[in-house]
Amino acid sequence: MIDGFIVFEDVTYFETDCVKDFDADEILEVVLISKNQSSERAKIVTDGVNIIIIEAGNVDWYPL
Repeated sequence: MIDGFIVFEDVTYFETDCVKDFDADEILEVVLISKNQSSERAKIVTDGVNIIIIEAGNVDWYPL
C-alpha cells in the first residue's frame, strides 16, 4: 500500500456506481485511463468493486 492523495483540478466529468460512502483504505487501484492535451481521466476501484471515473484538466498524485 502507498499512502498519499490525489488532487483533481478542473473536473469536467464524474461517474460512479457507488451506493455507499467508502473509506480511503478501501481503494484498491487508481489507473490513468486516458490523457490528452486538455484533460486526464482516472478510474478508481474500491474493494466493494465500486468504480469511480473522474475526468479533470489535471490529476496529480502526492505521496505522504
